[in-house]
Amino acid sequence: MKRIIFIGAVILMYSCSAPKTEEHAKELLAESHTIFTNNYELFVEFDPLIKGQSSRFGTHVTKLADYKPMTTGQLTVVLAGTRKNESKPVPVSENPGIYRATLTPEETGKFDLMFLFADNSTVDTFLIREVEVFADQEKAIDGAKPFSGGSIVFLKEQAWKIDFGIEKVQETPFHGVIRTAGKITPTASGSTMVIAKNSGVVTFSKSINPGVQIEQGALIASVTGQGLSEGNPETQLLNARENYEKNKKDYDRNTILLQNNLVSRPDFEASEAAYLKSKKEYEILTENIKGNGYEIYAPIHGQLTRLLVTNGSKVESGMPIAEIISNSPVLLETMVSSKYIGVTGEITDGVITTPSGKAYRISQCNGKKIIGSMNIQTLGQIPVRFEIESNTDLIPGSIYTVYLWYDNNEKTITVPVSAIVEEQGTYYVFIEKTGESFEKRRIGISTSDGMRVSITDGLAKDEWVVVKGAMLVKLASASGAIPSHGHVH
Repeated sequence: MKRIIFIGAVILMYSCSAPKTEEHAKELLAESHTIFTNNYELFVEFDPLIKGQSSRFGTHVTKLADYKPMTTGQLTVVLAGTRKNESKPVPVSENPGIYRATLTPEETGKFDLMFLFADNSTVDTFLIREVEVFADQEKAIDGAKPFSGGSIVFLKEQAWKIDFGIEKVQETPFHGVIRTAGKITPTASGSTMVIAKNSGVVTFSKSINPGVQIEQGALIASVTGQGLSEGNPETQLLNARENYEKNKKDYDRNTILLQNNLVSRPDFEASEAAYLKSKKEYEILTENIKGNGYEIYAPIHGQLTRLLVTNGSKVESGMPIAEIISNSPVLLETMVSSKYIGVTGEITDGVITTPSGKAYRISQCNGKKIIGSMNIQTLGQIPVRFEIESNTDLIPGSIYTVYLWYDNNEKTITVPVSAIVEEQGTYYVFIEKTGESFEKRRIGISTSDGMRVSITDGLAKDEWVVVKGAMLVKLASASGAIPSHGHVH
């Protein structure tokens, strides 16, 4: 008896679930399309177009320059049939980047579907050809197109919140590259000594250490007497003031006497000269002696590379106490193998990469190649030098990886270094298949120029590859989320 009840329950469960499966199979699935212009990416999802029924369009408009959502402009949807159907122009919704429009087709057939985006007196047109308008829902279900996107979900709202970017895959000329090491050194005029202007005991400021950046006029050190009998700044200042005050009194008195012809012209001029000299000396000491001693300031802006005396040691007037190297210009010195002697004359640019992963193009640092003799070789190495403007990442005395570029007009597919993800020696990129779905693609790589990498296989022209934010798309791929297909945002 229990067995009969169990079988009956199973039959009942199956009969209850069967209609739901059939109903799900007949569900209307939304279409999605991604279209590009030079300025924008448009990603749209919309209900299948059925004659006489209103269709909703959830349209995402992204500015390609920075991959951020548009917050202005109006969108109009146009169905170019024998009778033109056109939606009302709609502004951006309460959600930045998303424009919601509706359209009711009036005839069946295949037509061009256009999206007109107007902003700042310019209009960009996005075109989808041969979009079908169905006679009824059943035909729309039967005519639904299979989803052709990627398996990785990364929503527009996610991409808009981060530093994200995509790039169209193209074949372009790619230069020859020589990878080497380069050292930043100061030019002959770039090194300046900081000089003690008097004798005494030197005390460096707390922030003064080798390697720090120094602004011109910043306090470097002070020199004090600290009990010294000779060269004591406090004593020098006191003596200078007494001498100045004495000479001023003599000068003032002689000025009155001269008016009454009670002093000779030579004696007056001698007192005037003594007064002016003592005044200048007193003003210099007053300007430089602060508190208990002389203050020494940085004569230039740059990097403090060396302290030439120890804190608390005695220095003499005119003694150098520190060295500052000017940030600009500096020399970039590299050595390349003599096998490149035939192309060293063609080297005109390159890239300097830092340990932190930053890359600086030599030409963007106002780099100027220093022409020298190619016959000067050391152990089969040829020097190649540039004079460049430095910055806080390119520090004199440091060594960097350098990619030197020479002329080579071979066309190849390249992507930025930031587009490539490496996993256990295998290289991948992420391809945008639709606006919110991506595909992980294995690639073969060849030469890197420090900024871009030439691709040997795995990419095709006109695909769109993620060039910023690839690691976050990788994390999204690990989530296992299923691409959404069948709704309109």
